[in-house]
Amino acid sequence: MPSPCPPPRTALAFHLCTIPQRAALPRAAWRLPAGRMVLLLLLLVLAACRPALPPPGGPLRPTPPGARCTLPSNLPSTPVALLPDQGSEAVARPRGTTGASMGYFERLPRGYAGSPQRRYPLVVFLHGGFETGHHLGLLDGTAAPGGRQRDLTGTLTPERGGDDPFIALYPQRCSHVLPPSDLLAFLDHAAAAYRVDPRRVYLVGHSAGAAQVWRALPELAPRVAGVIALSGFDLGTPVCAARTLPMWVVHAQDDTVVPAAHSQEVVRRLRACPPSDPNPDPDPIRLTVLPAGGHGIDAVVLAPGARLDGEDPVGWLLRQRRP
Repeated sequence: MPSPCPPPRTALAFHLCTIPQRAALPRAAWRLPAGRMVLLLLLLVLAACRPALPPPGGPLRPTPPGARCTLPSNLPSTPVALLPDQGSEAVARPRGTTGASMGYFERLPRGYAGSPQRRYPLVVFLHGGFETGHHLGLLDGTAAPGGRQRDLTGTLTPERGGDDPFIALYPQRCSHVLPPSDLLAFLDHAAAAYRVDPRRVYLVGHSAGAAQVWRALPELAPRVAGVIALSGFDLGTPVCAARTLPMWVVHAQDDTVVPAAHSQEVVRRLRACPPSDPNPDPDPIRLTVLPAGGHGIDAVVLAPGARLDGEDPVGWLLRQRRP
């Protein structure tokens, strides 16, 4: 009698389809040959080992406790070697070539080498999950898969500060969200290797980069002067230690990767914390929900000439100072 099953695409599909028919036959009639049994077992093992799909909202997960994917943070941090006529061009600093635990790109203000007594603001840009890895080409677009050629090192350049240029560093994380100690170690390296004004250290995070900032808020609050968090993913980290830290949170309402509710929840928790000043004026926490823009709003929000609520977000950031 012809089989009612459609033409089999795999041996496993055929055997699963024909189980009811074979069950009605004597046991010896439907016993699988040894070779097919081995194939069936192999397919079942491969199916069991297949990685699970990421949860809704994106595959953002913190690094498991004890897991390390950066170099030791106790490497000596000495001033980095400047390139001749470096200007403000992006320079790659791969893992292992500096005292940093992560590889990164740097952009220095024009005239940095010729003004050895001057200290500059520091802006650290934390990328999203797409650029996670150990290849700096993911940051400048030279090794981006899928034809994506965007250069993240051009998102924030020293000239963006106008008459107040800054040092811009773009570290590459090897996991979506690292332990706070890794981020603090990178800031320690930057303070030792560059002429940084310690009262003017700023963080800008996009997507998983914003989640990284929020996860480290208790440790970051005494170290940084201001934060811009874009399209961030809420990991539920305690945030009250950063209640007075100037922070501008921006999200697009039509973001289908990370819903805007994540940023709104972080801001809600921050504002629910008891501040040292019960009536801060102005409130150091700002929230802007754009009507449109999707997930990749960083290029728009940080672009020269950008205005949110009538103000330039980067200009607002550079006005913040630590006491």
